[in-house]
Amino acid sequence: MIHSRYSLYTTISAVVIAVVVLVMAIHSAVGYFSAKNRIIDDTKSHTKNTIFSLKKNVANYIEAYAVNEYEVIIRNEMNYQGFFAIIVKDYSMGEVLGLESYTTGWTRDDAWNVVEYAPNNDQQNSALEDCFFQEESNILSLAGKTIGSILICSSDRSVNLELRKTVKNSLINTFFISFLLIASLFVTIHRIVLKPVSGIVRAVSTTDDSGIPTGVVSAKGAQEITVLSTAISDMINTIRQSQRDLERRNEALKLSERNLAVSEQKKREIIWGTNAGTWEWNIQTGSIEYNERWAGILGYGLEEISPVSSETWTRFAHPDDLRRSNELLEEHFRRETDAYECEIRLRHRDGRWIWVLDRGKVVEWSGEEKPLRMSGTHTDITRRKESEAKLNEMVAALKRSNEELEQFAYVSSHDLQEPLRMVTNYLQLLDQKYRDTLDADAHDYIDFAVDGAKRMSQLIKDLLAYSRVATQENPLVPVDVNAIVARAVDNLRAAVDEAEGRIEIADLPTVLADEVQILSLFQNLIGNAVKYKAPDRLPEVVIGADRSEGNWVFSIRDNGIGIDAIYQDRIFVIFQRLHQRHEYEGTGIGLAVCKRIVERHGGRIWLESEPGKGSTFFFTLPGTE
Repeated sequence: MIHSRYSLYTTISAVVIAVVVLVMAIHSAVGYFSAKNRIIDDTKSHTKNTIFSLKKNVANYIEAYAVNEYEVIIRNEMNYQGFFAIIVKDYSMGEVLGLESYTTGWTRDDAWNVVEYAPNNDQQNSALEDCFFQEESNILSLAGKTIGSILICSSDRSVNLELRKTVKNSLINTFFISFLLIASLFVTIHRIVLKPVSGIVRAVSTTDDSGIPTGVVSAKGAQEITVLSTAISDMINTIRQSQRDLERRNEALKLSERNLAVSEQKKREIIWGTNAGTWEWNIQTGSIEYNERWAGILGYGLEEISPVSSETWTRFAHPDDLRRSNELLEEHFRRETDAYECEIRLRHRDGRWIWVLDRGKVVEWSGEEKPLRMSGTHTDITRRKESEAKLNEMVAALKRSNEELEQFAYVSSHDLQEPLRMVTNYLQLLDQKYRDTLDADAHDYIDFAVDGAKRMSQLIKDLLAYSRVATQENPLVPVDVNAIVARAVDNLRAAVDEAEGRIEIADLPTVLADEVQILSLFQNLIGNAVKYKAPDRLPEVVIGADRSEGNWVFSIRDNGIGIDAIYQDRIFVIFQRLHQRHEYEGTGIGLAVCKRIVERHGGRIWLESEPGKGSTFFFTLPGTE
């Protein structure tokens, strides 16, 4: 009999305490941050209100050049309100003294004492910059002229004091509520659940020699407890009756086994000659017999695994396959199938798992249509399963890759493009509506944001094109490369004319290819040849093809800036750029797309280049013959 380490009472108590503590902890945390935000907002609001009131009182004294009077006022505010600093800049007095402004005020030292502010004191100025919150406002004369400014700095000292007080009160309340709630739950659960369940446990604890409870299960309590008590009592009675029926059936089976002994021996001799792993199973008793070949499949002699039973099969079988095997057996036992057949893994003597094809059929049924005996064979199919597994892994990997690319394409074309268009549109509307009110910096910021959104949109489109190389494949058909290159050059006509470039095209062959992808390949490579032109000469591009070992080797040569040898492998990796965006536009995906297209056609792509003298891109495609 299995006993749990913990009683039901202990488990429920732990769960109740944990839940209550968790709920109260969350409540306390929410209260803490709510109180903190409220105190901070009150502090900021108080600072703003004080500076609004104080600057009106100080204005009269500044106009009267009464420095001493407004110094007293701000000193009193410091004492009464608990601010960290109040600083007044007096432009009027500054004019009299020949200064930009006359600065006076008060601040606090480390001991929180009020000390006079010294404009040239670096320690005080540093403390002002690090203060919790500050508000500054101009002081206006009665005529509306700016005659000075006032700055009030608040410290987090008062915030922390108020917050500690709030947290202390909250913890006291939380502890008291938690205690009451836990006590109430304990009393309720004990009366409704634990007490009736304890009665059921006591009733079923006493059993006879066969393990059947002898007590009377009778528990009063909630409706569900009463139903459970009745069900357990009925189940015990059913078990007693089933035990008596089983004993009678066992006697009948013993007689049947003796009558079948001779015929079973003859059948075993015939099966032995087939050199297959065989088994015969008495379903009712659980006894089973294997031949020598059955044990040999697992790397054992039959004597090494004796004595055998149905548990022998369970011991060698893989746990993950037993459930499926049992389901197929039950289907055969219900006569839903003519025979049982299942592929299952067994543990070999050397520790590895081997695959066997397990086949069998019930050869004897009882008068009540219940299976009595079953015979079958084992065939080693490990090699076939290993080949299937490798093939399935390759198919699954390809399927996952395609699904991920398809999902990526969907997100790129729908979920990402729409927010970027919204950002761009609203930024442009903002620029148009407030063009006359925004300064030059604001217009620059808007332009930067719009440009960034457009570049992100282009990056998404390029990524979508990269993913579609694999997800939107067309069949390979004969394609005239001359026509493809002509279309690519025509698509790039504006860029070629602007760069005053010259493109020379040799007679090109027909290849087996995806027409759309080959157009993208040539357009990318020709476009790069024009874009990365040398600053001291006009771009020249030469396109040709040569036959080699059944394939066509295409070349696109330019006289551009060239690429250093250490970067020639890196350029085919997605997002790898060799230049800053302000030098050459692009996302770093074009050549990665080219590589993927070529590899999809069974070819390869490479580069030969010398910095300052140009580059030649080579790639192979299959011919039509």
